[in-house]
Amino acid sequence: MLKSMTGFGAAASETDARVFTVEVRTLNSKNLDVSLRLPRLYSDKEIEVRNLIGQVLERGKISVFVDAEDKNLKASSTETIDKDIIRFRYQTLAELAQELSTGQTPAELLDMAFRWPAAVREQTQAERLTDEQTEWPSLLATIRKALDACEGFRQDEGRVLEEKLLEYNQNIRQNLAAVRVLDPLRAPRVRARLEEKLADFLADGRLEGSRLEQEMIFHLERLDIAEELVRLQNHLDYFEQTIKTDDNPGKKIGFISQEMGREINTIGSKANDAAMQQRVVAMKEELEKIKEQSANIL
Repeated sequence: MLKSMTGFGAAASETDARVFTVEVRTLNSKNLDVSLRLPRLYSDKEIEVRNLIGQVLERGKISVFVDAEDKNLKASSTETIDKDIIRFRYQTLAELAQELSTGQTPAELLDMAFRWPAAVREQTQAERLTDEQTEWPSLLATIRKALDACEGFRQDEGRVLEEKLLEYNQNIRQNLAAVRVLDPLRAPRVRARLEEKLADFLADGRLEGSRLEQEMIFHLERLDIAEELVRLQNHLDYFEQTIKTDDNPGKKIGFISQEMGREINTIGSKANDAAMQQRVVAMKEELEKIKEQSANIL
């Protein structure tokens, strides 16, 4: 089955503390080229994620964006408020304000309570590790789901590409069949043109008939395209077989199309016939379509 290198996939999940969203986009590339954005909390998991991306998508220019949003809007902070300390300090300040009749408002007392040291504490390494161990499996599963969605997109696109490539290949076959029909009709026309051009030399006796026959045989041998026709037919058969049977045949299809191009060009250079040249041009046009599409095949 053919697979396109162009794809998109997305997935989302959530835990008690966070909402995860993952987006995957891919474009064609000769090699595996991964651009990955992970939340800082999971930066140590980058190698694991990159390995997973390579296993699922194999090749292409791949962009993966991972977002972890804190449900309490604290995704970028590891600080927490110690509510017990704030309550104790606020109560203490309120009692002092009443005893001393200083007249502070509740908002001012709360602000003073926050300004005391240790009212806000940073999340400990052990707490962060606990969050990571609890949430990482969920995030990893979400990443895998997005990658699988992108892979499914690629397969759907690959089915469309396969139909197009087989259609282009069939069009070349039809033009090749027309060239086979035209080829035997070409020799008499070439012979007639040569005889016409050399008629005056023969009339003056400047060229013997046997010499003319030798020259014509040599010229017709140079115009012989029998081997090119056979090789092009074989390339067309191999192209179709590769599409239908090989896994990830993108590079091989590229090589086969190059060989097809060589044979078509040779046929064109030897044809020396307007009708055959038109068929050669049509084959080149279909081959260019194949090359354009095959650049996006995995």
